[in-house]
Amino acid sequence: MSAITKSCESCRKSFVIPFACQSHLRFCSSSCWSEWTKDKKQVEKRFWAKVNKDGPIPEYRPELGPCWIWTGAISHGYGNFWDGHGYIGAHAFSYELSRGEIPNGLEPDHLCRVRACVRDTHLEAVTHRENTIRGMTPNTVTYRTGVCRKGHSGNFIVRINGRKRCRDCYLDWYIRTHPHKPPKTPKTHCMYGHPLSSGNVYLSKDGRHCKICVIGRINARRLGMSYKSYLEVRAPREQR
Repeated sequence: MSAITKSCESCRKSFVIPFACQSHLRFCSSSCWSEWTKDKKQVEKRFWAKVNKDGPIPEYRPELGPCWIWTGAISHGYGNFWDGHGYIGAHAFSYELSRGEIPNGLEPDHLCRVRACVRDTHLEAVTHRENTIRGMTPNTVTYRTGVCRKGHSGNFIVRINGRKRCRDCYLDWYIRTHPHKPPKTPKTHCMYGHPLSSGNVYLSKDGRHCKICVIGRINARRLGMSYKSYLEVRAPREQR
C-alpha cells in the first residue's frame, strides 16, 4: 500500500504516513499532540464526548435528577481524565469547569452516591473528614447512626487508636475465639468512679485514661496536694 498523506489536527500541516498500520495517527509529532491536549477548547470537547447525560436517577437522592455518567477510564468507580497536564478525577474536572478551582483543603463529594457521576449539581466541596463520614461503608454508617451492623446500639468501646468498637460484638467474638477463657469485660468506669464514655476518654500511647482524672491530677499538682486529697476537697463542693 502506498504512503498516506494526512493533515495534523493541531498545526494543520500535512504529514506522510508510510505504513498502513499507522493510518489512525492524527498528529504529525508528539509536540503537536501535547499542545492539542492542553488546548482548553479541545480539553472540554474531549471531556464532554465521554459523558452520558441520560444516566439513571440515583436511589439515594432521587430529587437531584438523573446522573451524568462518565464513560471513559474508570478507577475504583471514579472517572479518570487527562486534562493535558496529568490525570484528574472526572468529577473534580467537572466541578472546576462549572464552579472554578476547588478550595484548598476541600474535595468534591458525590451527593448522589454514584462515583461515576460528573454532574456538577450532584457535587459539593467538603473536607476529607466530612466526605469520609458521609460514606456508605459499614463503619461510617455505624459512626453516624450509633448502631452497629448487627443492630446493637449505644454500647461502644473507644479503642486506643480512637476508633469505636461495639461492646456486644466484641464479647461475642471473644467467646467464639476463646472458648476456655472467661470474656474480658472492658472497664466502664475508672478507679475513682468516673464513666469512661467517649467524651471522657483521653487516648495516648499508654492506653485509655480518664479525662477528669488527668485534669484533676494537674490541678492537684498545682495546689501541692495529692489527687486523693484533691478529690476529698472537691467532692463536697460539687454536692452543694
